[in-house]
Amino acid sequence: METKIVVMAKLSAENTSWVGDELPDWENAIYTVDDPTAPLHLAVNKGREANAYLTYITQHYNDLPNTIVFLHSHKDGWPEAWHTDVKDYNNVLSVQKLRLDSVQNNGYINLRCVPIPGCPDEIQPFRDPPEGHRASEHATEAAWEYMFGNVDVPRIIGVACCSQFAVSRKQVLSRPKTDYERYLNWLMETPLDDAFEKIIVLNMPERSDKRDALSLAASVTNLKFDYVDGVIGKTIPSKALPIGQEQRTMPNSTLGSWRAHMNAIRGVVEQNLSSALILEDDADWDIRIKSQLLDFAKGSRFLLNQSASQQTLSPYGDGWDILWLGFCHDIIPENDPRTYLIDNDVSIPQPDKMYFNNPELFSQYPNHTRIIHMVGSPICTFGYAVSLQGARKLLYALSVKELRGIFDNALSWWCTDHSQDSVCIDAHPSYFYQHRAAGASGKNSDINEGLPPMEKGETYNIRWSTRLNLEKLVMGRTDFEDSYPDES
Repeated sequence: METKIVVMAKLSAENTSWVGDELPDWENAIYTVDDPTAPLHLAVNKGREANAYLTYITQHYNDLPNTIVFLHSHKDGWPEAWHTDVKDYNNVLSVQKLRLDSVQNNGYINLRCVPIPGCPDEIQPFRDPPEGHRASEHATEAAWEYMFGNVDVPRIIGVACCSQFAVSRKQVLSRPKTDYERYLNWLMETPLDDAFEKIIVLNMPERSDKRDALSLAASVTNLKFDYVDGVIGKTIPSKALPIGQEQRTMPNSTLGSWRAHMNAIRGVVEQNLSSALILEDDADWDIRIKSQLLDFAKGSRFLLNQSASQQTLSPYGDGWDILWLGFCHDIIPENDPRTYLIDNDVSIPQPDKMYFNNPELFSQYPNHTRIIHMVGSPICTFGYAVSLQGARKLLYALSVKELRGIFDNALSWWCTDHSQDSVCIDAHPSYFYQHRAAGASGKNSDINEGLPPMEKGETYNIRWSTRLNLEKLVMGRTDFEDSYPDES
């Protein structure tokens, strides 16, 4: 008897009823990654779909069906299903057209027909010179040695993307169960992170120029953004304002900014997200942001007194509320002066080329040092991450309870007065900064219309800016522009 199953990972907010409705002749095993009470769930929400795939194999190794299809949770549509190569990008049609005899004869069938991206040489662990934005390459050598028990790491690895494929039971059983358990164990224990469950960008709907640039920047650095619409302050009725605001004369523009941030934070609460990174739409970052955040994770875990080997729900450690990753300036607090230093980080400009208000902070350390510390008095919110517990606290403190001032000030005060036992960590210099694009006066801010025109785009404190290297990244070039080269 032919047996077959669809295996899938999903978020609790996603509707995957289409699997049972439109593929009724297939069994299914759908793991809800962010709900530990779901009938099928994961030990830890980490590793994206790979966690669900490996969990299924290790749980059912001795009773596998003839054919297993590992599939994403989206049914169809662009851009979510861009990598599904059938009409309307439809996963139902993709499964229905699958030739089961080919799966049995070959053992493995990738559901993507187009070889790019992935082939012929996507992963080159020993690429010379290394390209900072290729985070997977940086991790391949150590991961290969752990998983396969040898140091014969291929110089080139190519396979068509994108984690949707079919395998036969025979092919799965060609490896012992202990191999899959080892792969899953690596996924659980690795300090490499999934970053955040979502990256949310605040963007006024009419600012298509900013969204175009951001979407492109995300794509070339392997990030995925969800957008939350900005808010025009004068559209907020006075009765919707928190207690305290009626005594202030906050401009409509800053009211709109506050409400947009609160809408993003409320979304984290409503969707029960374990964490989210929230960016303003003028944010910029280094082309190697993913590998940079791996180093930051070591620092945050140090400050949280959690070792790298300790299993936690978040790769940044557990118990934090805010990771303030993009700001103008900050200080190290006197009541907790602990620091974690990232030495020889060449992505940091020399101190005399950086823009900040406390040069004495960097005078204590060698060039190219990044300092991870508890927040002291940060200003500006180019980018910050919230945990679920942090989002709940903020929604109460900055909306339900009161509004103490413009959003970045209110967030800073909340982090530093510890009225709700807040735990806030940042990095100095920060990882995200405001990008000011070339263009007319007022182009670079929807709050402050008085900014001067820019003849050339600029981002402070980031040497290999994603925004300033967009054309080269799109063209596949590696001669990136260094905005702040070292001086000998």
